[in-house]
Amino acid sequence: MKILHIVPTAFEYFEKIRSEAFGLVDDLNNLGFACEIITLQYSAVSKRLKSRVAEESEERIGFEKNYGDKELADKLDKADIIHLHAPFLGMGKKLLKYKREHKEKKFLITMHANLPYSDLFTIIIWLYNGFYLKRLMNEADFVVAENEQIFRAGGGFSYLHDLQKFVPMNNFTDFILENNPGLTEKIDNLKLNKPDLYAAVAYGELYRLLSGE
Repeated sequence: MKILHIVPTAFEYFEKIRSEAFGLVDDLNNLGFACEIITLQYSAVSKRLKSRVAEESEERIGFEKNYGDKELADKLDKADIIHLHAPFLGMGKKLLKYKREHKEKKFLITMHANLPYSDLFTIIIWLYNGFYLKRLMNEADFVVAENEQIFRAGGGFSYLHDLQKFVPMNNFTDFILENNPGLTEKIDNLKLNKPDLYAAVAYGELYRLLSGE
């Protein structure tokens, strides 16, 4: 299956989200999933930020401009599962339009820790997500957060109408490992960062649920 990850990278507000998303994609690829990343670029960025993103992603991706409707639809059409990382900035209207017109397309959102207040632009990002993320969450098949605290802090309990779609990843990861005794040994044999890889395994199970495997 092909998973398209949509990751906010513009500006330095999204450094932690970007790093976590890139790390997850690396682990998923190590587990055999076919992942592609597109980045949400909102304006020109500094050379330092471009260099950092190139380093974090091992130069596999570059910054993208805002996608036109046809270009974006082509990328979304080719994906079996769309995975948005939030909070985000850019393409909210296009993503919402696409999902509402393609109800069958599997769609997952990960809510990373909300951005702490640093300046006026942080409030703009909060307001943007208060409008678009709330609507996208209610179109999604699953909404994931590391735990209930992060989900609550990001407005998840007030945004999401059907809380059965909410997946607290820490609890879900524990459930997967407890019910698959041989899995821990297989992960140990990969000799990678185990806590992060455990989460990637749990995401893989969500992908399989979505794809009907």
